[in-house]
Amino acid sequence: MFGLRDVQIIDEVARQAGIRAAAGRLGLAPSAISARIAQLEQAFGVALLERSRRGVRLTPAGRRFLEQAQRLLILRDEIAIEFTADAALNGTLRIGVAETVVHTSLPRLLERLTETAPRIRLELSVDVSQQLSRALLDNAIDIAILMRQWVPQGAQATEIERVALGWFAAPALVAQFAAGAGSPVEPDRMDPPSGTAEGVPLDRRVLDGRSVITFSRGTPPACEVDGFFRDARFRGPVIHSSSALATMVHLTCSGLGIGTLPLKLVEMERRDGRLQRIDFGPRLALSPLVFDLCFISPSIARLAAILTDRDAGRAELQGPVATSAPSKSATPGGSIAVKPAPASR
Repeated sequence: MFGLRDVQIIDEVARQAGIRAAAGRLGLAPSAISARIAQLEQAFGVALLERSRRGVRLTPAGRRFLEQAQRLLILRDEIAIEFTADAALNGTLRIGVAETVVHTSLPRLLERLTETAPRIRLELSVDVSQQLSRALLDNAIDIAILMRQWVPQGAQATEIERVALGWFAAPALVAQFAAGAGSPVEPDRMDPPSGTAEGVPLDRRVLDGRSVITFSRGTPPACEVDGFFRDARFRGPVIHSSSALATMVHLTCSGLGIGTLPLKLVEMERRDGRLQRIDFGPRLALSPLVFDLCFISPSIARLAAILTDRDAGRAELQGPVATSAPSKSATPGGSIAVKPAPASR
């Protein structure tokens, strides 16, 4: 029925109080403007302009039309600004995150992103690393923050953080283990400050036939824990797996067993006396979790650079993702590594 050009015509005629002056401003013939206004008035069934010797002015219906229609002009200008000022820092960004990172570095990363690109809209999903890797390959997400072992081929990856793990148990269970092992626990070694390498010293044989709560099967922590107890000289623990960190913490606090938990996630439980850290010695020392931020589409490079605090100018790609580099993992210190894509998928 009408378009943005029609709104501009009515607006300019009202501003100039005349069709001839408006025609000069718009670069149109006066007759063309008069004809278009007549078409609009016929379509609406009301007069939009009132003509007199003093000039042209809006009728009440014309004023109402212009008030409503000017919203379209404002929206047009906003769209133009959004998509021409810096298109790479606008739009919707889909980020898939491993649960551990949600509780550690994600708030800091998103704060940096929203400060630099305040017009970006975020769609966050939380899942296990294996599913996030698949979602990135299927273009269901733009960026994945996951365990390094699950970075898909063809993706560019940057290390985000390393999360230390420790053995933890409810105090009552720790005391039970210590008493059963026949080794009294010294009060000053019960639970050192968060972040230290020590804990309640126990022999690993106290785990014989007991329960251990760890990450879901197939993850690096679960594989490492399983490898600790392949020694045929003793039975070893019963290993329970969970893909939900909150579940692992809750079950460990309830005394079901000893949990392999991120130190950063259980600081409050340690302060409250609900969990104590256990030191089984170097043979059972847990490796840290290494999380990488990865993406495939070159259009995501600048946003990924902001999240990883890299120089956006150096990190932004101009061509397709490289696939000829030798396979390697993301290196420490924020450098980018590329896993080559397979010949066929």
